[in-house]
Amino acid sequence: MLFLWAALPGICLLTALVRRTRPQNVLLLLISLLFYAWGDPDHLVLLLVMIAVNYLFGLALERAGTGAGSARPSGRGGRSDGESGKWREGSAAHPGAARAVLALAVLCNLGVLGVFKYADFVLGAADRILPGGFAGVGAGRLADRIAQGGTGILQPLGISFFTFQALTYVIDLYRGRVRAQKDPAKLALYLAFFPRILSGPIEPYSHAEAQLTARAVTRNGFAEGFRRFLYGLGKKAILSDLIAMSVDRIFAVPTQLNGLSAWLGSALYALQLYYDFSGYSDMAIGLGRMLGFTIPENFRYPYLSGSVTEFWRRWHITLGAFFRDYLYIPLGGSRRGKRRTICNLMVVFALTGLWHGAGWAFVLWGLWHGMFVSLERLGFRKFLDRHRVLGVIYTDLVWIVSMALFRTGSISEGARTLSCMFLPFLHRDAQPLIASYFSLQSLAAIVLGVSGCGVLQDSACQKQSRLSALRGKWIGSPAEAVYLALVFAVSVLLLAGNTYHAFIYARF
Repeated sequence: MLFLWAALPGICLLTALVRRTRPQNVLLLLISLLFYAWGDPDHLVLLLVMIAVNYLFGLALERAGTGAGSARPSGRGGRSDGESGKWREGSAAHPGAARAVLALAVLCNLGVLGVFKYADFVLGAADRILPGGFAGVGAGRLADRIAQGGTGILQPLGISFFTFQALTYVIDLYRGRVRAQKDPAKLALYLAFFPRILSGPIEPYSHAEAQLTARAVTRNGFAEGFRRFLYGLGKKAILSDLIAMSVDRIFAVPTQLNGLSAWLGSALYALQLYYDFSGYSDMAIGLGRMLGFTIPENFRYPYLSGSVTEFWRRWHITLGAFFRDYLYIPLGGSRRGKRRTICNLMVVFALTGLWHGAGWAFVLWGLWHGMFVSLERLGFRKFLDRHRVLGVIYTDLVWIVSMALFRTGSISEGARTLSCMFLPFLHRDAQPLIASYFSLQSLAAIVLGVSGCGVLQDSACQKQSRLSALRGKWIGSPAEAVYLALVFAVSVLLLAGNTYHAFIYARF
């Protein structure tokens, strides 16, 4: 509420008064740091240190001879990626030094991510593997802390997002796609830009570089951005948060789950998650547009996907692009035979799951999707392409089943939910009152959520569709303005009524 009524108008006013790009960068950086400090003051210093460290790594890489200016022509020792075709490795004056700096930069970024996000997970696994645990090797105090719940290290907000963006900067610099950023304020703004620091989208530095130097805020751009922001606000405050009320009631008492309620809860959580995350992405993209930035799209109606492979090209698009460009292709992609391709896919999806959460449940969640993508790569995709409707049903079922693990983040609780879903006869004693899970508000949100998953929107984008003409008349019309005013009013009322749930992806 404070952001909507005070911060957002103030930011728009200040950026309108400060029109030159460089002072505006400094202003937006200060706003971004204040925004981060408001949400997570304990880790503001960490963010500043990471900005400074990556700035210095960039300068060191350029001194070693990498950078866009040193890119080597094709055929003279440079390397073109056979799958992406997007970059050529630079010709470093000191290739060994450049590789060493890059390795140190990657280890530093991943090390910080590992300490703050995965320390408990790694130490807990080690405690179980070691004979007698840490107590058996004389580390009884550490063993006690793990038994009591972990090291107590708090995870900084958005660490997965700004760490991955830092990695795109140093890796693209080494590859020769960009030059080192000499202005620390520009790099700091890229890493800390407030619309996307908490939950993305993940924007490669090569995409953002030009906008840090020159951009323009236009009346049409501001209007389009504000329109996108309001749609995202409605997705989050109206659809996701109201659907969440029913989801929370379904999973409140796990022992009361039966087959019907487990399937219902997982399906509704899939809806909640979609509108929560795509709503945040829409708001981030809209805010960026209002300030003259073009932030990449992150969702494209994933529940219309005809395969799991297609799903991951429509869901969290920027994360998928990151793993493709910075892990899957460097591992060899699909260029080294089917066995290596499947191995690469499983590695990527295992790490995708681990990125989402520090626990074996998330690793299994990632491997679950990797298994189906691998099956499709081995030939199942051809069948799905011939039977689109069956493909959509199959894909959505794969996703809904995976929500049992994703929501709980626990193998034991996820296994219980899956047991209810696939072995309902073992849970006949549970007879939940299904009607108690819903209110009129949540039912309305569910109906609107199902209708907004993409079927109508996709049809409206087809030139031959009857809805296409209506879509053209709707966008920018007085009717849409009234509708968005209503969306804003209802969102504010719901936020004031304490229905707000924190963004799910903020914890990743």
